Amino acid sequence: MDNNLKQIIKIQYDSLPDNIKMAILDADLPTKLQIIAKKHNLLLDQAGDLETETTLVLLGLESITDFVSNIKTALNVPDFIANKIAIDVGNEIFQEIRESLQEMADRDEAESISKESILNEIENPV
Repeated sequence: MDNNLKQIIKIQYDSLPDNIKMAILDADLPTKLQIIAKKHNLLLDQAGDLETETTLVLLGLESITDFVSNIKTALNVPDFIANKIAIDVGNEIFQEIRESLQEMADRDEAESISKESILNEIENPV
């Protein structure tokens, strides 16, 4: 990954809301990507390219709809391998981050409801 792309990724990451940063960090990307790379017998440079492509999607710098074709091009693998890799990344990384964000949203909503009910009880005692 060249320095220009690293700088773009850093700027984009820094601009994300804290809950999204937390979800990305909690996903343990390096370990999961290593497992996926090993499963598909990727070379070291291909594993690095997979990490770059995954990061670009997570940060919204590339569209998820282009993920398979970007993997195919970046890793120089056939369509069926790119599809299998994309499925694994989707299941192991994207899905987990999506679920983590949903849990955070649910927690925030529950806390908001609790705060509202407490304020209501203070303002309108029985």
